[in-house]
Amino acid sequence: MNLDSFVTTHPVVQEIATVNELGAAFDAIAYEKGKSVIGMFEAYAGEDVWRDGLRAYMKAHQFDNTVNGDLWGAVEAAGAPGLTDIAADFIHQPGVPLVEVTNMTCENGQTTLGLVQSEFSRDRMDEVRANPQSWRVPLRIAVGDGEATSQLLEGSASLTLDGCGPVTLNAGQHGYYRTLYAPEAQAVMTANFAELAPIDQYGTMRDAISLSRAGYQPLAVGLDVLAAVPADAEGVLAESVINRWVEFYGVLEDETVRARLAGQVAADWLPRLQALGFDPVAGEPIRDALLRASLIRVLGAMGNETVATEASNRFAALAEDPTALDGPLKTTWLGVVSRNASRAEWDLIRKLAGETNSAVEKEVYFSLLGNNADEDIAREALTLALTDEPGATFSASIIETVAYSHPDLAWDFVEANRERVESFVDGSGLARFYGDLLSGASTPEMLAKAEAYRDTLPEDQQIGVNRGIAALKERISSNAYQRDGLTEWLAAQ
Repeated sequence: MNLDSFVTTHPVVQEIATVNELGAAFDAIAYEKGKSVIGMFEAYAGEDVWRDGLRAYMKAHQFDNTVNGDLWGAVEAAGAPGLTDIAADFIHQPGVPLVEVTNMTCENGQTTLGLVQSEFSRDRMDEVRANPQSWRVPLRIAVGDGEATSQLLEGSASLTLDGCGPVTLNAGQHGYYRTLYAPEAQAVMTANFAELAPIDQYGTMRDAISLSRAGYQPLAVGLDVLAAVPADAEGVLAESVINRWVEFYGVLEDETVRARLAGQVAADWLPRLQALGFDPVAGEPIRDALLRASLIRVLGAMGNETVATEASNRFAALAEDPTALDGPLKTTWLGVVSRNASRAEWDLIRKLAGETNSAVEKEVYFSLLGNNADEDIAREALTLALTDEPGATFSASIIETVAYSHPDLAWDFVEANRERVESFVDGSGLARFYGDLLSGASTPEMLAKAEAYRDTLPEDQQIGVNRGIAALKERISSNAYQRDGLTEWLAAQ
């Protein structure tokens, strides 16, 4: 949805005219959106109807070719009315639907909702709210802990449902749309957040943050939802929450405010990491293992002293034993250390990169050499990228890593060494490489540089760069708003 909500998005099914367009087509829209809308169609049809439709489709077209409309038609014939039209809206039309709860009241044990279908955008909110695209949107609506009911929204609707309490407009989170709740509905949702099913906590939290960042509602609304997630939350939800916090941390510039946010996150989430322990536990759920790695990474990025000390102690052992950090958390610990590595620590990472016989380890070590926050060390990493030491295979990853923390430095370096750098990158991926160089940028100066480069390219080679430019424009317009909102919200806590 993040990629699909920019003006540079495209439909899941699109016409391909050139090799460059082909290279840009296999992205999160084709794969992740494709997967998501298929899941929504299955939830709309029901598992039995979906299965019957698939079987009929395969039997009718065995040893033959098909187009995607054949699949939707088969499922519709099996008992999913209107699926062909619904699928056409989501497959052949770009963008993300927005379903708004315009009002909510509860009287005599019944909830009445006003709904309207709109469109979500990260970079043109006013435009799409004034003139949104239209989708037929399959909803699954639950009130409190009641059974979810289905509703196909076409434009607008007024519904009356049994029960009172928090309303979840995408129960089970199968629907490919954002949900914006009226203030009174959002207040009830936030107050009763812990009562929602974990999957609905996850979806409503992600929606609340995305809508707040894009300006559809005050930033404090999303932050209140984020803070409402309990520290003992289900692992995938907990991992998503801390990832949102570190994103906000990265937007802040005032060190006092950054320290306040880091302190609050540590107070809430360091005990969860300490309960999990710093080391993997035999037989533990995979969600615990993934959450442990994310907690180490996020708290380390925020400068938490407990995590930083642990990382430094573990890293020091590599000087005597190159296998000391071997295990599933090796890259995680190295990431914490490499961000603020001393010259001696940076030199050790470089030494390990040169000594290992593992191509995987080489890539990790060399890319981490570009992760340092110190500009002088980052500049040395860029110089290293042009030597034979990392070789062409790993040079581009060093440059991309530097670009995340030092975008101007990396971009200027690439421009000054353009012919040499471009020899490291396959031609069909070149525009995407330049787009990736913009991932850490947030200034008008970088925007001007990127647009000047983009204008030198043929139109079919501009796709990857245009995506980077669209995201950069959004950061330029929203980062100041987010900083102000975060500062106000933290002061009120």
